[in-house]
Amino acid sequence: MVIRPSLYWLKKWSLFGMLLVYSLSTIAQEPIVASRLTIQDYYDNLLISKQWSDTHHLIGTYAGWDNAAIFIGGYNYQSAFNQTATKRVYIGSPYSGSPFLNMDFTTGNMGLNTMNPQSYFHGGNNRVFELYNPNAMVNSQSHFVISTGSTAGGTSAGTLTWTSPNSQINKGLAYIGATMGPDATQNASGSLVFATSSGDTPLIKMLIDQTGNVGIGTLSPSEKLTVIGKIKASEIRVNTTGMPDYVFEPDYKQLTLPEIEKYIQQHKHLPEIPSAAEAEKNGLELGEMNKLLLKKIEELTLHLIEKDAELKKMDSDQQDTKTLVKELAEKIKSIERSKTNEK
Repeated sequence: MVIRPSLYWLKKWSLFGMLLVYSLSTIAQEPIVASRLTIQDYYDNLLISKQWSDTHHLIGTYAGWDNAAIFIGGYNYQSAFNQTATKRVYIGSPYSGSPFLNMDFTTGNMGLNTMNPQSYFHGGNNRVFELYNPNAMVNSQSHFVISTGSTAGGTSAGTLTWTSPNSQINKGLAYIGATMGPDATQNASGSLVFATSSGDTPLIKMLIDQTGNVGIGTLSPSEKLTVIGKIKASEIRVNTTGMPDYVFEPDYKQLTLPEIEKYIQQHKHLPEIPSAAEAEKNGLELGEMNKLLLKKIEELTLHLIEKDAELKKMDSDQQDTKTLVKELAEKIKSIERSKTNEK
């Protein structure tokens, strides 16, 4: 029985045979050495290029001369402006001389839009990633953006984290993170959290919520600054209005001491001052409380002035009484002397 292969299989095996012969013929051949070598595909996309003697491992568009070409290389005088470092990788335009990404394997530094990333004022042994905007116009800014595809409320959107990998047990130092607010399907909102470690897993110590309220020691700040714990400061300034100097106006009517005594006996606290229960429940407003205390001091001062006037009047009356008594005593003595002389 004779088997006649189809024309398709004849073509397929013939092509395979040609490739096999070609592959065998290239084994153990010497490498191709040339001052200029380019390998490109059918669409003129450059795969590997060696241009003369000072451009190496170029990857980009045809011949690497397109200003928008991407290249990766150890040293390229067109793109690095005669930089002498050889252990670098550049991603950017080889003709414009402005590499987009520069990785220096000697220092471990990485720069985005900069050839020489710096640590500037940070001393010590540093590894640097610098994002540089070379434009000099107003508002030429650089941004590092962390984004998420999630819209679920209450979930983390990412962190900036510090660790100590060589630590034996706990490796976390601190992190700054962002958490999603309510459902962000339509409009995103979020909070910033600040976590530090005291030897265990970093825990959140401070939070800035969606409304701008800051919480220290609490994750639910109810005011612009809510602190659960003690505060120590060299000075606290409270801006306020309506200081109670009106107490000293002539037409100000204050409670008499008997009226205050009656109020205290009934309510167990001064008029206008919050009770202990109210203070424990609602807290105290420093500005308002200071005004109330000052008002009570001013009212007390007026009472003291009034009592001082009464005491001075009593002293004056007492002096008058003493003078009158003295005069009466002198008259009595005079009368007694007169009677004695008549005898």
